[in-house]
Amino acid sequence: MNNQFIVASMWRAEYVAHTHSCYHNAVLNHCFYSSDKSERNKSAKEAIKKLAEAGQYSLLPYRLTILQGDTMADVSRKGRARLPMDAQMKATFTAIEDSPYKTYAPYQVQTGLWQVLGYKSYYAGSIGVTGCSGKIDRDNSDLVVVHTTDWRRLEVYVFRGLAGTQKQLDYLPEVMDYLTTKAV
Repeated sequence: MNNQFIVASMWRAEYVAHTHSCYHNAVLNHCFYSSDKSERNKSAKEAIKKLAEAGQYSLLPYRLTILQGDTMADVSRKGRARLPMDAQMKATFTAIEDSPYKTYAPYQVQTGLWQVLGYKSYYAGSIGVTGCSGKIDRDNSDLVVVHTTDWRRLEVYVFRGLAGTQKQLDYLPEVMDYLTTKAV
């Protein structure tokens, strides 16, 4: 697989920890300087609305949750889930957000994250999205890679269609080679 294909399928965002498990897209950082919770929420909603009006969207929701340890939900132990997960990423789109992943109510995305063998601060999974049943019942074959050294700041990469067949993360070696040696 060539690097042009990897770059063409890649989406990147930075998320910053707002609380222990809640992260916000770094483009909203300016919204969280107020000490008043209602002012922060109002500022974030206005910023997201302006981004939407400008035609910009975030592939993932602007707010997401990373669960680790005992806070992670139980999952069926089949396929990749037989290995112990390092974290789970969960998020729900708000009414004003727009994304190709926002197709069925309640507009949720989630994934389990496993440490990438040989790469200490990289975690990977494939994105699950809400289906017509209202539950996360389908995987869209998009590979997600999270890079973090301290779980305070996350670099989130989504590679459209590169999770491979049967969600086996077939293209993870090529993606990791690109991210660790060629990405700027």
